[in-house]
Amino acid sequence: MSIDPLKNKEKIISELDRILADPLFKGAKRSRSFLKYVCEKTVRGESNSIKEYSIAVDAFGLELNFDQQMDPRIRVEAKRLRDRLDQYYKGPGRSDETVISLEKGTYIPSFSVREESDSDSERLKQAILVDWRFLIALELSAPPSPGRETLMLYANTLVEELYTLSGSREEGLKEIEVEQNRAASMLLEIRGETLPETYSICARLSLGEGGALLRNTEIRLKSEKDGEEIEEQARREADEIVRYCRSVEQ
Repeated sequence: MSIDPLKNKEKIISELDRILADPLFKGAKRSRSFLKYVCEKTVRGESNSIKEYSIAVDAFGLELNFDQQMDPRIRVEAKRLRDRLDQYYKGPGRSDETVISLEKGTYIPSFSVREESDSDSERLKQAILVDWRFLIALELSAPPSPGRETLMLYANTLVEELYTLSGSREEGLKEIEVEQNRAASMLLEIRGETLPETYSICARLSLGEGGALLRNTEIRLKSEKDGEEIEEQARREADEIVRYCRSVEQ
């Protein structure tokens, strides 16, 4: 559902900050500048002034005699930004409530919030390239709230930590896709269950769908509200997964 950028400035800026802090964008200077510029102009009600020339000069600091007819750099960067946004919302931003998009043929971003049916999905997918040799697909079984919030915090922390521990590289998206296609397929299933006075999270790591079980971890949390404990458990699990991947011989 589309939202008015002038009436939802705080929500949009919060989502913008979240995107720019993600590893997909941290090392992508031009994608960062592009997205920040067009979003901030739009929430200020200045979307009509967003042009190819203004992006080149104001966002990228290019020369004032920039010729958009002869120089395709902004169109190329727009395509890269669309690709990065698409990868972000299929990956680490899959559960974000607010969505920022840049439709083909325009430099003015659009904003929307996910429908309740989308955000309440029981099965969520996330592909994580670990150690650049293993592609882990995350399958998340989210129970009804409030247990769902606990599981989402655990899963989101785990994904962020896996990205961090795996190490960021600055290849283009096509190069990353090539490495993903070469990587061994693994499946990480995370399920949550509410028990008397505790909340249980089970994480099963297997080699491919239906393949050999590699790790089976279960934790029980005394309090669903203890966010620090949940995040710490997720970080430890991410560390163990990366250790396993790096222990496998080439």
